[in-house]
Amino acid sequence: MIEEIRIRDLGVITDATLHLGGGFTVVTGETGAGKTMVITALGLLLGARADAGAVRLGAKAASAEAVLRIAPHSTAALRAAEAGGELDESEGSAELIVARTVNGDGRSRAYVGGRSAPAGVLAELGSALVVVHGQSDQLRLKTTAAQREALDKFAGAPLAEVLGRYQVSYRRLQEAAAELEQLLTDSRERVREAESLQAALEEIDAVAPQPGEDDNLKAESIRLGHVEELRTAAFKAHQALVSGEFADDQDATVLVDAAKRQLESAGDHDPALAALAGRLAEVGYILTDISTELSGYSASLDSDGPGRLAEVESRRAELAVLIRKYAPSIDEVLDWAAAGQLRLGELGDDSTRIEALGKEIAALEQTVGAQAEELTALRTVAAATLAERVTDELSALAMAAASLVIDVTAGERTLFGADSIAFLLQPHPGSPRGRWGRARRAVNSPG
Repeated sequence: MIEEIRIRDLGVITDATLHLGGGFTVVTGETGAGKTMVITALGLLLGARADAGAVRLGAKAASAEAVLRIAPHSTAALRAAEAGGELDESEGSAELIVARTVNGDGRSRAYVGGRSAPAGVLAELGSALVVVHGQSDQLRLKTTAAQREALDKFAGAPLAEVLGRYQVSYRRLQEAAAELEQLLTDSRERVREAESLQAALEEIDAVAPQPGEDDNLKAESIRLGHVEELRTAAFKAHQALVSGEFADDQDATVLVDAAKRQLESAGDHDPALAALAGRLAEVGYILTDISTELSGYSASLDSDGPGRLAEVESRRAELAVLIRKYAPSIDEVLDWAAAGQLRLGELGDDSTRIEALGKEIAALEQTVGAQAEELTALRTVAAATLAERVTDELSALAMAAASLVIDVTAGERTLFGADSIAFLLQPHPGSPRGRWGRARRAVNSPG
């Protein structure tokens, strides 16, 4: 149902909003009041061709907008969702806003649910939502889609259930066929990508970097580059702790030990001095440990030798090549390699995937074909019954000799099956059958 239509700068209308409710609404007015512009606006919203002459004089563009209330799972709702439109669902119904603008140069833009869409989408929505009655024609029922929809509704739940299963199979068939085509089209590019990835992974494997290795080697390089400075500092610190070169021929350990003994001798007279003696004992242990580690540190500098720095720099150069090519750090290079290995597996699985898709498509073709035949059978039976009932009604309309024939013939396979539906009206026995619209005009014409 159309709840509201808003029109701006269209013909004689500057800005008007028409609120519509349930039931029958009549728009009246004298000549030039803008009744035709309301119909023109409705036509624009139904995808009609845009006419720059309809833009109000002096305005840059004209626009029409409508608020529609539709069923959430209706054909119109599904088509709007496919076009990217948004629907506001509440209390078992959905609100859809459609709009159309026309510039002064004749160019137009259409919007469905707040998203830009081709004008053809508006036409599809209009055919499912609005029936336009003219003086001599009923426009919507002339379309093949409307006739197929009318027949399917008449067939009821059995056909709807088969159609639902068919559409699931049909969509999956379309997806599988598109994926297979994409795989075959991109096969050469995927081969080149796989070859490039394989070469990169082999290069990384040949270097065999370890996590954090670049940072560790950088630290080692800095240490080896200042080995003499480090050795001198360690030696002097060691001498200060365990030799008499500093502190008046007594090293730090001797002085601390002497201080400790002095406090211990007097500690019996004051617990505070005894506690300080204990702390000096701890200092002595720490100094001894430090002197031992300094001695070992100096020995480690000597064991590295001058050749170690060259080894470190050579290894850093190898890692730098990987960092320059693949990632800012070795850890990130390893992450890149892991992701590349997964991608390589995907690329190498083409033949398996192509074979699997081929089998799936073959099975789906049989399923879709069988379901399409089931749809045809149900429609054929329903068509005969519907045609008979409509023919009976024609007698009550003073067309006793006329009859309706509904042809269900083979057509192009689509989301709705592989049938071509045609409502044909025969004005009287022996006369040619015509499409619903043309034949109905012949019946209604004088004589």
